[in-house]
Amino acid sequence: MKITVKLEIHAYAEEQLCDECFDDPPYLGINGPEIMLPLSKKRGHTFIYEYSESTRVADIIDAVKQDIWGSDGEPECSPTSYSFLIDGERYYVHDYERSFPALKSKYLDPQNTGVITVGVLVSCNAGDIGGVHPLRFYVRSHEAGNHHEAHVHVYDVGHQYDASVRISDGEVIAGKLPPKLAKLAKKSILADQEYFYNCWNTMTDGLKVDINHHYGYIRY
Repeated sequence: MKITVKLEIHAYAEEQLCDECFDDPPYLGINGPEIMLPLSKKRGHTFIYEYSESTRVADIIDAVKQDIWGSDGEPECSPTSYSFLIDGERYYVHDYERSFPALKSKYLDPQNTGVITVGVLVSCNAGDIGGVHPLRFYVRSHEAGNHHEAHVHVYDVGHQYDASVRISDGEVIAGKLPPKLAKLAKKSILADQEYFYNCWNTMTDGLKVDINHHYGYIRY
């Protein structure tokens, strides 16, 4: 079986896209040509991948890395992340051993178009981001753990705080947020409660949906 893999490659810094980093040298951002040039050359690229019933998500990601970085492999210092883009949302798969055909038929290409889109983000942040910034939200549905209630993972842009917040009432059930951020998280979740419940119940099954697209923090 064959699938067309389309690459959506973008750079970001301080939670904003900065694709100008892919412009001609010498402007390559802080990462340098060994990282930015291979990514730049593969923006919008597609390739055909032949898979079987035993293909894992890891095999797809490895094929993407091979296509971008070649036989030398991805540089160890490369600040890149890999995800799947579905209807404007960015999904991460935590368990790379999961069956690719199963995810393809249910999420990645349910209409059987023969095309999937892999998102590649490269961070051009020079360090921690200071100041006051919006919160970030993720949902992982039906996850194992001590709290099985529908909840949202919330953290601040500077990654100082991380918490799980219940969708039903916006209360923190694990982790910690300072009062100001906890209030902001509660307000945001309750104001868009139906969307968060939809993410929890229907949009994921062992995947992590990046809700930041929904709020327009990072858009493709």
